[in-house]
Amino acid sequence: MIQTCTLTFGSGGPVTGAMALKLQDWTGQIHTTRAIALTHGTTTSLGIQEAIQALPNNVFETVSVGALTSAADTTNWVWTITFTSTENTGAIPLVQIVLGNSTTDDHGNQPLLASVGTTISAGSCVQQTAANTEALVCSGRGNCKTDEGLCQCGRGYYGRACEYQTSIQ
Repeated sequence: MIQTCTLTFGSGGPVTGAMALKLQDWTGQIHTTRAIALTHGTTTSLGIQEAIQALPNNVFETVSVGALTSAADTTNWVWTITFTSTENTGAIPLVQIVLGNSTTDDHGNQPLLASVGTTISAGSCVQQTAANTEALVCSGRGNCKTDEGLCQCGRGYYGRACEYQTSIQ
């Protein structure tokens, strides 16, 4: 699945402020990234990707973020987020961009997101490419041990979500 995110700036000139991203995993739990500083020339797609990958329990471990639009653009920043992990199959709800609010992660272990400067007026993400697999429990190759939250993989499969195959049986 690929999502395209856009930040719109209310006026030209230097960008000031920060953002956080809210992502929902396949269990319905919402995770909020640490604050990401927004500054022309220093905010990078790698910084956004690392903030997503730093979420607890590697919930979005295999994700890539496409390059930001030109740093010279003072109107909009656009980037893509591609979810490729076999553990995050199916449609992932749209990423939410948090601006202008003081908030912390739902677990209380992320840095505080300070108020955003007046140069940022809006932020949103839309689906660019739909997911091509279903959100199956244990990849459809095992059963979930709900009391432990772990997959019990069928014969010939292994991994946290039974996503790997050892042999054809």
